[in-house]
Amino acid sequence: MQKPTKIFLYGSICAAIIGAAGFANTHRLDSKLRELVSVCKEYKTKNDPLLPKGFEITLECDPGELSQSEFQNPRQLEDIQRRVIATYKLMTVSTQVFVIGAVGTFGISVLPWAWYFLLNRIRELRDAITGKTL
Repeated sequence: MQKPTKIFLYGSICAAIIGAAGFANTHRLDSKLRELVSVCKEYKTKNDPLLPKGFEITLECDPGELSQSEFQNPRQLEDIQRRVIATYKLMTVSTQVFVIGAVGTFGISVLPWAWYFLLNRIRELRDAITGKTL
């Protein structure tokens, strides 16, 4: 097997491993986010001294809504809500990093193979035009 083909195959395998690791990490973070959201939904602000006795407030727990509202009033968020936002942002960034890594690894590994493939086609075309046979 030629060296460019080996680079292509090993690069493809590495890209698949990076993609699988990214999928596993995203799955781990997604399950952690679901767990935090369920804890957040069960959380009630019972011990807030500003609320009348017996009055409870349920918290906003949607990660998309929380990440948008974080910059408007970050001090009004409960600790569980801040943890939901942090996990949501980490999951988003992690997914992007692993996709870029896998695609980049594959793209770099395909370059030598594509270059030599193109050179072989040019040589075949030159031989066909000049009438040379292999």
